[in-house]
Amino acid sequence: MEGILFYWLAWMSWIFVSFLMRKGKERTFLNFGILLLICVSSNSFQFDGYTINWGFLMLIFCCAFPLKELSVSSLIYHIFSVMIIGMSYVLLHIYLLFDPAILLIIHPWMVVFPLLFITHFLVRSLPMRLYTTILGMGVGECLQTLVFQSFDQTFGDTSSLDAIALATGLTILFGLIGRLVNKMRVLYERQFPKRLSK
Repeated sequence: MEGILFYWLAWMSWIFVSFLMRKGKERTFLNFGILLLICVSSNSFQFDGYTINWGFLMLIFCCAFPLKELSVSSLIYHIFSVMIIGMSYVLLHIYLLFDPAILLIIHPWMVVFPLLFITHFLVRSLPMRLYTTILGMGVGECLQTLVFQSFDQTFGDTSSLDAIALATGLTILFGLIGRLVNKMRVLYERQFPKRLSK
């Protein structure tokens, strides 16, 4: 059932933020944002014959807002990165049209993992990876809807929200694993000379 993955990950995120994060403005802002996203994700509005999901629109604006803090050169680089991810998103869906049987096995994993692989090599920091991934998938969803408007006229349907949620969760998970590995490597490098001296 489409949409379950999005709601499950959204509620898990809210539980993590509510009970595991330290008290502060950031936790309050994230709590409110996640709850608002869950509430509006089931609603949509019509514009010029297209159906636009409020949750999808909220994600796009929230991820585009932090980019204003970047320098001009960094902003241009991230815009190109977003466009690359967006085009990759469309190409992956075109491939799924030629081989729809794969949808029964690994969708939306088929879409998410290649995009995460691309984002990993384009963007370094974890927050910017999140923003770039979500924006890229949002741009890709818009391009896909415009290209296949005779079949689908919805921006941000439940399947795309599932893919965005899965990409966000895996990006955070891989980022945390990377930080853990780096800390273990630093600790090992500190202990290794002591072992040699013994």
